[in-house]
Amino acid sequence: MLPRHLLRARPSLNFVNRLRRVPIQQCRPASFSRFLASTMSPNPEHIRPIPTLRPVISLPSETTASLERGNSDVTVEIDGQRFSYDKFFLRDLCPCPKCIDPSTRQKLFNTTDIPFEILPRALRVKSNGLLEIIWNHPEHHPHVSHYEPELLLRYSTKERIKHFRFPLPKQVYWDGEMMKENMFKADYETFLKDDAMLHKVLMQLHLYGLAYFVNIPKENTDGTEVTNLASRFGEVKQTFYGKTWDVKSVPQSKNIAYFLFRS
Repeated sequence: MLPRHLLRARPSLNFVNRLRRVPIQQCRPASFSRFLASTMSPNPEHIRPIPTLRPVISLPSETTASLERGNSDVTVEIDGQRFSYDKFFLRDLCPCPKCIDPSTRQKLFNTTDIPFEILPRALRVKSNGLLEIIWNHPEHHPHVSHYEPELLLRYSTKERIKHFRFPLPKQVYWDGEMMKENMFKADYETFLKDDAMLHKVLMQLHLYGLAYFVNIPKENTDGTEVTNLASRFGEVKQTFYGKTWDVKSVPQSKNIAYFLFRS
């Protein structure tokens, strides 16, 4: 039998039933999280902060003076690095629903619609990290543009613009040893029918400038195998030699290409 002081401390059955119906979150004291944190090591191995990779926009200290002077360029800092953008370019780049159709991403105005006198009236970085520009046109209802930092970075340098428009890997300078492991051989029939194989061959040519085709028909053919391959890359134009022809190395050749090569 329990001691009398424990019997007095034992809760009633009605109290226990009511407690069971209360969500456990409501039973925690306000300091529970702080208490739990105090019992953990300062640098727990199993809890790591989520990395924030989004670029951060900030405005230079001279932004206000630049607006008062009416400068044609807008300068911002992205992750501490300065970039300048032409006012016409930024206004033309506006991604808002009035300028870009949200569904088709089609531009809804012409660049020539932007007046020559267009200037930023005000700039600020919003709490969500977007750059906000209030333009001085239209005069009574100024247009407002918002730019993601990723969008501004995309057009911040010539190299980044080139990479965005032509996102292809750089060409590989190779030698015989390297090509032993990287030589790509495309099956003739598969290349003619499969677009995925066409893409592989195009990437191989972009990277290494060389690709091999195997299993090309040799017997009972009409001689158009080369034309069939070339047609997958583009139109094969007619010349006075024909669409295709054989090139032979002949001593003392009189072909014009021979003289061009020697010169």
